[in-house]
Amino acid sequence: MSKIKKYFEDHHSEYITRDKSHSERKNSFVIRSREEFYKIFLEEGILKGSGQPKCECFFLRESNDETFFIELKGRSANVKKGIEQIIFSIKEIERLVPVDPLKVYAFIIGSSTPKPNSAINNLKREFKQKYKKDIVIRTANRYTHAI
Repeated sequence: MSKIKKYFEDHHSEYITRDKSHSERKNSFVIRSREEFYKIFLEEGILKGSGQPKCECFFLRESNDETFFIELKGRSANVKKGIEQIIFSIKEIERLVPVDPLKVYAFIIGSSTPKPNSAINNLKREFKQKYKKDIVIRTANRYTHAI
């Protein structure tokens, strides 16, 4: 059994569900895979009331503990804030349970996204240095990630 899944089932079972999609307002994120995934709620779940902006949820791939952090944005997408929310959420989860940085993925999906600026580029660079991959930023009402 996945160590991350076991931790959340033992300590926060009310915030974990078997699922491969998340929707908010008119945006959605879907994982297309035959493998098992779990959705762990952060914003209205284990990090609720932390006083810091955090992303909505993350998905856990049961077979190998890969984590997929998701932030859905509306029409006036604030990408900088979205990246900050994802970075904060990952750091908070890492305080609870060990997460392999090489198994962390992040997605910001918005109805519209502004052009990158130096603040956004610096945050993206910080993320890439630590997790060895880019934050996926897409303009779409529905984004499907195939695995």
